[in-house]
Order: sequence, then C-alpha cells, then structure tokens
Amino acid sequence: MLQGLRNIGQAREEAHHVSDGAVQQSVGDMLRARREEYGLDLRDVSKALHIRHPYLMAIEEGRLDDLPG
Repeated sequence: MLQGLRNIGQAREEAHHVSDGAVQQSVGDMLRARREEYGLDLRDVSKALHIRHPYLMAIEEGRLDDLPG
C-alpha cells in the first residue's frame, strides 16, 4: 500500500483550469480520484500518513473549515 501512496505525487498531472466554462476540479476531488485509481481505502491512507480519518474526509469533501488551524 505504501508504494501506491508514494506514487500518487508522481502520477500524471490533472487539468487545473478549463477556460471553456467546464467545472474546475477541486483539490479534494483530485486526491479522491487518485486514491481510488490506486485502489486505496481512505482509512488505510489515514493510517499510513498518520492523519486522522475525519481530516482526510474533510479535505476530499472540500470542507476545509473543518480542519484544525
């Protein structure tokens, strides 16, 4: 599993800006897509990164106000 986590940052880049009016993908959406692409469960990622599961969920769901300061 850790090898999959190491490769997430090295994977292909996502389009960040679309000028034709399409919806821009959020950081949380990109992270979720990459995690799912590698077949990783959010709880396993939480354990491997030592980041609380609710915080990772909040990031993926775009609820950044729920994160600690």
